[in-house]
Amino acid sequence: MRLSPFVFTISLLLATTSHAAAPTLSVSVEGVTHGGAIPAEQAVCLPTADGKSDASGKNQQPKISWSGAPKGTESFAIFMMDPDVPADFTNAGKEGKIISKTAKRQDFYHFGVVNIPASATEYQAGDEGTPIANDMGMNKYVTPVNAYGGPCPPWNDVRIHHYHYIVLALDKDAPIHVVHPIAHAKQTSADEPNIAKNTFNRLIGSKHVLAKGTVIGTYTLNPALGDATSKR
Repeated sequence: MRLSPFVFTISLLLATTSHAAAPTLSVSVEGVTHGGAIPAEQAVCLPTADGKSDASGKNQQPKISWSGAPKGTESFAIFMMDPDVPADFTNAGKEGKIISKTAKRQDFYHFGVVNIPASATEYQAGDEGTPIANDMGMNKYVTPVNAYGGPCPPWNDVRIHHYHYIVLALDKDAPIHVVHPIAHAKQTSADEPNIAKNTFNRLIGSKHVLAKGTVIGTYTLNPALGDATSKR
């Protein structure tokens, strides 16, 4: 039977849409409601009495849970990403300066874990998996470099930061290719940034992500913005 061009086009569109619509994981993050403020105890930096900030936070890693993984899932990967990080830090934290809402931004990956077993339905510090370095590279931001690093936006940034907690369900052929950051440093003596970002981009750009789920939490250290929950 010969299909008319109209029917053929519609059929092709439906097939393409069906292929692109990957299942969604149901994800929850301890202490964080979707679109709500991240608890202070999960942050690296806290506001100070003078309207600035310091790195006195407890930096407690939240438990991340999920459900709804499809058949064929061989492992999970978790990432925490802030897309509101200034691309230029020249004025970050400087008295008399502000980082405008329209300033150019970049994705910054605070934390990543791969090789989480397919049998898992949650992840917290110490569970089985391979933590990977944050985007600043070796010995920067938090120690060790592959530890969880919570929010620490510039106190003079007028944009509220949105932190994406992302869980990926991966098949057996997912291009993880992660070298443990400490072993990697001993082999190359290199201060290599963007390991988490590059890993996420490689995975999400492949055909091996079976499902994805995201929770977004907000955080700010700018006293003029107040509650990040109500002023998104």
